[in-house]
Order: sequence, then structure tokens, then C-alpha cells
Amino acid sequence: MKTTFLIIIILLSMTISQAQEIYVVNSNSETISHVQIDTFSATNNFAQIGQYGNHIAYHSDRLYVVNSGDNSIQIIDTDGTTQGYFYLEDSSNPWHINIHDGYIYVTGLFTGKLYRIDLNAPHSASYMGGASSELFVGTAPQGMLFYDNKMYVALTGLNYPNYGQGKIAIIDLESFSIIDTVDVATNPQELLVDSRGYIHVVCTGDYAEQMTKVVIFDSQSLEIIHTIDFDWSFFTTIQMSADGLVYIGNGLGLGFATYHPLTFEIINGYGNTIFSGGQYLIYDSQYVYVLAPDWWSNSLLKVYTHDHSLVSEIALGIGSSAMVLLDGNVSIGDIVKPNILEIYAYPNPFVSEINFEIKGISSDFSIDIFNIRGQKVATTQNMSWDGKDRNGRDMPAGVYLARVSDRENMVVKKILKTK
Repeated sequence: MKTTFLIIIILLSMTISQAQEIYVVNSNSETISHVQIDTFSATNNFAQIGQYGNHIAYHSDRLYVVNSGDNSIQIIDTDGTTQGYFYLEDSSNPWHINIHDGYIYVTGLFTGKLYRIDLNAPHSASYMGGASSELFVGTAPQGMLFYDNKMYVALTGLNYPNYGQGKIAIIDLESFSIIDTVDVATNPQELLVDSRGYIHVVCTGDYAEQMTKVVIFDSQSLEIIHTIDFDWSFFTTIQMSADGLVYIGNGLGLGFATYHPLTFEIINGYGNTIFSGGQYLIYDSQYVYVLAPDWWSNSLLKVYTHDHSLVSEIALGIGSSAMVLLDGNVSIGDIVKPNILEIYAYPNPFVSEINFEIKGISSDFSIDIFNIRGQKVATTQNMSWDGKDRNGRDMPAGVYLARVSDRENMVVKKILKTK
């Protein structure tokens, strides 16, 4: 009995010690904020960084911060100690970082190159060094995405003050060479991949006459599948959230527009953005974390439940530009990994009850029902939904999203309730 009690105490202490943590790059403050989710508190001088901190990644108990003004990658332990730097060539303006299979990949906005740094190669004690190899990929590369042993790099085509043809360069990582390109809309900045292997690219436009478009193409055939025309404002980031929708963040701080990743239907569009002030988001099994940058005073990390109820606002440093969640299942730029989950619904449309058939699911799953505003209205572990909310009230006629998930995968189905 005492042994069992001791084991329980140990497991509880391990759970407590593994609280969620978020690290935020504060570009104007030149600091890292360390956010403890269990207390909704932040240490905003956790570490000092270089000039124009732009992006951040986490790998093997270390943080890797892109300092665009210093042309460097700064290596920081999770106790806040800087271990050293990887330096890139002068005026390269490193932009985005991705770490995969023992290599750091960094885009150079002003050199048009993709830099690769071998983390397993010998380095000096202070980690001073440069890129192991470099590849010219095209004009003004920014965001990138790893998928299927390839790197997809967004080429904005910026030759100030004009933008050329927006492209996606496709890099084979084994040979570290360009194997193809895909023409997209003006000023592509960030990418994600959906469960079908389709690449979604947010193309911001020229900040003047050309507005935002999201271009979706098949990673296998490279065929353009669909283009979503938002025809207003300028969106710069693209992420998936817990409700299964794609969120594109407004560069002017107006919040997020959303669309369905499978049907491409715009859910929140002009005049109906959500998470006001937010530009980036990540999520875990409990919360959605929305970064609201402020370039003149303290930025905010807004913590929401999955049904968009605000839980807390945490003050950060000035000019927060990127964040990474430790021990979470999704980080910036990611989307649900390709999976074998399939969900069928019938009858669809339905009046009083809809049945679900799910393939490729584990025994431990749930089905969440969301309205078109992304609010969760019901949850069921049965293979049907009676059209009622969590309080047993009949939901009105309209479009809903049924999201099924297990411990590893997630898929969403649009359903229609009629009177």
C-alpha cells in the first residue's frame, strides 16, 4: 500500500514538473519571455538576444533564435544561458528557421539562399561557426515548410519596391537541390500542409492594390487545387487551430480570418475576424495561445479555451515576433499531420440526428461539434449527434463542423442541420 502511494506521489510530481512552457521572441526589447502556463505568468528578461529577433525553434533542450540584424542564429539553453552563435554571411538577413533530422535550415531574405547547418558536425566550445552548405533558391525567401522529405520555401519575389512572381521552391533534402517550383500569387510568406498532402500558401499581396490570396496546391502533382481570394487587407501568417480551421493572421493587427481546410469555405472573413489583435497562434490539448504584438509597448499573449473564451492575458516584451510551445502538439506553421482518419456523416443534411462512420480511429476518441464561428457547442463519444448543445437545447439550423480526433490525428467534416 505504501509503495502504491509513493508511486502515485512520484507520478503527480512528474506531472507538475512538466507544466507547459512558451518562449516568445521580443524583437524590440531584444529579450526572450518565458511563459509558465500553469500560473499564467511571464519572465520577460529570461534571456538577452541580438538585433531584430525574428523567429525561434526548439530542439534537444535548446532554443535557436534567428537574429536578422546580426545575421546569426543564437543558441540558448532553457535556463536562459547563451551557449553561442552560428553566423551567416553579412547582410543575409536570416528570416525563418526549421530544424529537421540534425540540420538547421534558415532562409536568407537578402541573399536568396537557403542555409543548412549540421548540428552533428564538430564546432568550437562557443558554437561559433557558419553554414555547412548553402543553396540559392530564388528572390527574397521567407517562410518554409518541411513535408515528405522535402522543404517548401516561399519566394516572395521582393525587389524593393516591387514584387515579382511569387513562387514556391521545392528542395530535395537528400541532394539539397531544387527539384521544382510552383507559381503562386504575389508575396507568398508562410505555408502549411493539410491531411491530404495539399500545401496551403498565404500570399499577402503588395500592401497596396493586390490583396491576400491563399493558394492551395497538391504536393504530388504540383497542380493548383484552389485559390481563396480574401480581397481585403493583408494577411501574413497561416496556422491551424484546435477547431480544425485554418487561421490567417492579419499583419495590421486586425485578428484572424478563417477557412475550412477541406472545403475552402471562408468561415470568418471581411468584418468578422476573431482573436482581435492577434497575428500568430499555437495550441495544445487545453488552450489556444494567441500572440498580439505591440511594437511600441508590451505585447500580449492571450490564452483562450478551444471555444474561444478568454482565460488570461499575459504581458510580454515590446515587439513580440514569434513563439514556440514546449511539450505541445502543434507549433507555428504546422498543421495536422497526414493521417488515415476518415469521417462520413449521414444523412447530411439532417433534421434531428446525424450518424457518423469513422475509419482509422483508435478506441480513445471524441467527436466535437463546432458552429461556423469556431465555438464548440457539443461533444459526443457516440457515433451520432442529436443536434443539441451541451445543455440539451436544440441547436438552430445551419452549418456545423464535426471534428473527430484521437491521440495522434484529427479530421473535420462539414455537416448541415435543417429545420
